[in-house]
Amino acid sequence: MDDLADQFRIGTLRLTTRQTFQLHGVLKKDIKTVMSSIIRSMGSTLGACGDLNRNVLAPAAQPPEVVKARNDNSHGTNFPDSPEPIYGTQFLSRKFKIAVTVPTDNSVDIFTNDTGVVVVSNADGEPWGFNIYVNGFLLFY
Repeated sequence: MDDLADQFRIGTLRLTTRQTFQLHGVLKKDIKTVMSSIIRSMGSTLGACGDLNRNVLAPAAQPPEVVKARNDNSHGTNFPDSPEPIYGTQFLSRKFKIAVTVPTDNSVDIFTNDTGVVVVSNADGEPWGFNIYVNGFLLFY
């Protein structure tokens, strides 16, 4: 991998937390050579560039009184219609993400995920059904 990084004018090799190597700056004309070199070296590109599910999110279980206090907006500090603070309307997620939560806890930010599952419970706290959100954040643009 290090030789490929040098040979194709990339110069850097990144090791990720997903135990993968990333080559950046490969020119289109060199893709076929780089890919075949990786395969011949018993490597793989499976899971690269958002072509699989990366993670499933779920909130930590909190007592109902903590959730109620967290969702209280009496001080006017929750701004549900404000744009994404860094990218604004240009934010486009590229990895497939799933989130699971309950109606009183949106710490997973359900609309930023490609698929969202909200577990609806009855008065006894037993699961009663699900609200499914598909296409998440990108649905609104």
